[in-house]
Parts: sequence; structure tokens; C-alpha cells
Amino acid sequence: MIEAAGRAQHRLTPWLKPSPTVRSKRTDLWFKCEQFQSTGSFKIRGALNKIASMREAGDSVAEVITASSGNH
Repeated sequence: MIEAAGRAQHRLTPWLKPSPTVRSKRTDLWFKCEQFQSTGSFKIRGALNKIASMREAGDSVAEVITASSGNH
């Protein structure tokens, strides 16, 4: 699992802005601030990683259709 996350990070780094982690002042929680992505959300990570991994495998990706019912 960690290896797959590392591969995804390598694939996505050229395309995504760094997003900071911020610690809560009230509790021991950390937040990953994905709202700083150009899309304003984290959703780009999964779709972009899938497309990039398909291209790495030699699959042709000409068109992509996605569906979303809002936030997860």
C-alpha cells in the first residue's frame, strides 16, 4: 500500500500544486489543505493518478468521462 502511494506521488508531482498540512490549534488533528489545488478539491488526485497509471502501462487514453455526486 505504501509503495503504491509512493508511485502515485511520483506520478502526480509534476501536475499538482503542493498542498500544505496544517495542525489544529485546538486538538491533535492535522488537515491536508487540498482546496489550494487549481480544482479546489482533492478529487483531481484519483482521476489523474488513474489516467497516468494507464499511460504508464501503455494504454491509450484519448477521452475520459467522469461522474460525481458531490463530496464523498
